[in-house]
Amino acid sequence: MKRPKLEILESDDIRKIITAAYDLLENFGVMVDNEEALGILEDGGARVDVKEKVSYIPGGMVDKALETRPSCFAIYDQECKKPAVLENDNIH
Repeated sequence: MKRPKLEILESDDIRKIITAAYDLLENFGVMVDNEEALGILEDGGARVDVKEKVSYIPGGMVDKALETRPSCFAIYDQECKKPAVLENDNIH
């Protein structure tokens, strides 16, 4: 049985939120307190300020990540049991 879908935001509001998120990632950046992760982001096309530990992620990089993401994944509890499989409308 399919769950009913609750839509709180209008399509235009969703577009505004996504546009703002892209702007934040690219222009204000994300603090990443891990040198290896900063290197991976830089190799992938992000601008990185190693001293400040900030990565500025361009929109194209975000798009590529979204296009190549897995269709589902499992999150396990602390004992590596009872996975929660996240896919489609199955969210927790």
